[in-house]
Amino acid sequence: MKCLIADTMLDALKKFVDQVIGNETFLLVGNSYGGYLALGMVFDPSMNIDGVFLIGPCVISDNTKRKLPTKGEVTINPNLKSIIKSETDFNDFIEVSLVPTIKIWHRYEAEILSGLRVADADFLKKYRKRGYGFSFESKLKELAFMKPVCILADKQDDVVGYEDAWDLLKQLPRLTFVVIDHVGHNLQIENPTVFNVHLHDWLGKTE
Repeated sequence: MKCLIADTMLDALKKFVDQVIGNETFLLVGNSYGGYLALGMVFDPSMNIDGVFLIGPCVISDNTKRKLPTKGEVTINPNLKSIIKSETDFNDFIEVSLVPTIKIWHRYEAEILSGLRVADADFLKKYRKRGYGFSFESKLKELAFMKPVCILADKQDDVVGYEDAWDLLKQLPRLTFVVIDHVGHNLQIENPTVFNVHLHDWLGKTE
């Protein structure tokens, strides 16, 4: 089977774990496409993973095949545009947010946009085109993992949705699956209270 570029990315992550963590067990957290890469690591039984926490995970690489909800109406703070100087940044923020407040914008700018600004756009474009999904993606439904898993999904997330993650992972014996209403694709900054509760609960289960 043709080796896609996502397989190569996964191999690089595994080598990083081997070099930095070695034979020690570790916890794995993934957000969006990071959740997809995390599932690829969990699929490898040689990885000593003690638990997995996924936030709005991508589980189907082809966005034309995802079950996506309707995002719903977004109420924009009238002062937001005067704070966000870049039209591109403003549009990108609104596209993934359901609660685009000034407070959430500051977290988005510090925690998400800061990474997007230094990303290699040309590489990402080629990455998506040449092999955004694993060559073994169809086998992820056979995933067998006996450690604690928590998935926080967004009810109105029109980027990756929530139904595909449930359909794929509902067979995991220690799965906590939570679908949160009225948040966009970055629920950890749009509803930090719920996020923190479930993160601490999951950490307690992994001890």
